[in-house]
Amino acid sequence: MKHIKKIIATVVLSITLLLSMTGCSGYSFYNDWHQAGADIDRSHIFISIDIDEVARKIEANETFALLYATSESQASVAVVTSLQIQAEYLGCEDKHIYFLNAANYLSTSALRKEVKEKTKIHDPMDETSDDPIIITYDQGRVDVDTSYKSKPATKKY
Repeated sequence: MKHIKKIIATVVLSITLLLSMTGCSGYSFYNDWHQAGADIDRSHIFISIDIDEVARKIEANETFALLYATSESQASVAVVTSLQIQAEYLGCEDKHIYFLNAANYLSTSALRKEVKEKTKIHDPMDETSDDPIIITYDQGRVDVDTSYKSKPATKKY
């Protein structure tokens, strides 16, 4: 009888753990930014990506655009809305901008250093920054980095 109770308890615990994990299945770009005030649809142009995926794309010499921002910043909310509207206006809803959540890297200088090293962002935002950073990579090389204000390619923007 004790053996059966242990089996039942293990099954119940496993099911509970599984359900709690699926309920917290991860970050939702739409929910986060929509609640912050961004005017975007569920079928938006942004794809959430982690820092290691960014590093892999750079190493693979891919061409892509990255938004490094946090939904806690009103300037970032305005940029997300603007980018979505521009994509719709230009008929580019099939194109994507990758999103790296800056909120995960603001707490320590070591995390900001990791962002700088893995993404090649000139000056990653810190907890006092409000401006989002947009970086474009051309075959793995940084083409435009809005955190690098004095770079000639950035001055155009």
